[in-house]
Amino acid sequence: MVLYEFQIIETSEKETWERVLNSFDATYYHSWKYCSELAKSQEKGVSLLVATDSLSKKTVAISTFSIRLFNKDTIDAYTPYGYGGLIVSKINKQEFENELLAFLKTKGFTTYYIQQHPLYDDLELFKIYRKTINDVFIWDIARDNKELWSGLSKGHKYEIKKVDKRNDFVISEDVPSTFERFYDLYNKNLQRVDASDVYFFSKNFLYELSNDSKTIYLASKINGQVEAVTLFLNNGDISEYFISAASSEGINHTRKLIWQTVSKLKDMNFNSVNLGGGVQKRDFLAQFKSRFGAKESSLQVIQLVVNIENYKKQMCGRNYSDIKYFPAYWKN
Repeated sequence: MVLYEFQIIETSEKETWERVLNSFDATYYHSWKYCSELAKSQEKGVSLLVATDSLSKKTVAISTFSIRLFNKDTIDAYTPYGYGGLIVSKINKQEFENELLAFLKTKGFTTYYIQQHPLYDDLELFKIYRKTINDVFIWDIARDNKELWSGLSKGHKYEIKKVDKRNDFVISEDVPSTFERFYDLYNKNLQRVDASDVYFFSKNFLYELSNDSKTIYLASKINGQVEAVTLFLNNGDISEYFISAASSEGINHTRKLIWQTVSKLKDMNFNSVNLGGGVQKRDFLAQFKSRFGAKESSLQVIQLVVNIENYKKQMCGRNYSDIKYFPAYWKN
């Protein structure tokens, strides 16, 4: 007996996509709005994979993906930018795994690289396919302010106190009056580091997101000039650092904006903040986030080999023992 039914929904099917998510505990990274924005930078767009219980017809799992073609016989799926990986509710794990792999094979997939959300992940799912790729930092903010403050590094405390002493320092939540400067800073920051196209969100998307009721948008000003902005996205009792931008003057304001955001989140009864991680393990960005007293957690991916025969065929005759990339045959 088949326990689960699977379907793929495209961003062109907005009503169907949103109807599914209205009845399932998803993240912003699974939302139609976010995925339709990402689709602009993905050659084959972004899709939503949905599993339903074959008896109750209730949604039991979701995951987003994009695809790329290695050759005419090889389609590889992957999670686009963000944490749009596999979220499941009550399932029979063994049956679910078998049936999902069988479904993906009927769709012609050879592999599926799934980046999991650190706070929405069932670690028992696809255990043999898992790999830790980075560290992320989860901040327990349910504690009182005194305890949270004591967890900050000396450097973070110093920079927060430093801006607090300035008479010309102001924090604004007003999006209309600060957004143009934020958008300019954001794009200049990305251009400076030669960022991938996927990070260059459209102006309309960022403006709507900044104004969203589930977003905490804070901008720092010096003498009326916006110098730094942070955006946090709220979902359930979890908030997540999303993006920030800063001038050379405002780069040290970020600590204060994050601290102020946490104060607001505590008033809203949030318990956890996902600060994310660095580009690589223990790089400068990762160290910056760890110094808030956040707990280190693992960011895991599921590297599914769907079509073993074709996977072996593409790997045949090539030595990829020193390559961490998946699937390795993309690294010629």
